[in-house]
Amino acid sequence: YCGAGGLSLGFAMALETVKIQGFDIDKWAVETYNFNLDHLNCKAEVKNVLKWEPKGEYDLVIGGVPCQPYSMANVSRAGKGHPLYPTLPRFFDIISILNPKVFLMENVKGLVTKKHELLLMEQIKRIKDSYLVRWKVLNSALFGVPQKRNRVFIIGMQDFNEIDPFPEQAADEVVTVKK
Repeated sequence: YCGAGGLSLGFAMALETVKIQGFDIDKWAVETYNFNLDHLNCKAEVKNVLKWEPKGEYDLVIGGVPCQPYSMANVSRAGKGHPLYPTLPRFFDIISILNPKVFLMENVKGLVTKKHELLLMEQIKRIKDSYLVRWKVLNSALFGVPQKRNRVFIIGMQDFNEIDPFPEQAADEVVTVKK
């Protein structure tokens, strides 16, 4: 679910020497991603992550699973009833298989509302013995994104050492799920 590469761009700029691999089922998103990010050591492939067999060693896995099932504007087929819902458990399947040191998932803040938070907690429970997980809703405009959007960032680390991985400027509460 790399889309056009927003998360990859941020990580490529912050970690200049890393190689970033993206996957998306949408060939136009992959074409845009490769056109814009190739010079930053980022490469995307057209691939259905629901069918992908992950292997290899990864220190970090980042992803923005499709947000439509958790969007507050979606009133008809939300949560498990949405055809894109399987991408959320698949993200956590990939984390379980690859066992990276750190993972980051980004989504709409609707994922952590009362309506959908249980869906996220079901997935976190699957990895709770390996990761300390925290999430926080951040306003993207406070971090250089040219639009005001509240997004939830979910970070899992094998060793947090009880540090807060989120910037101080964010106003919303940090939620921690202990191992």
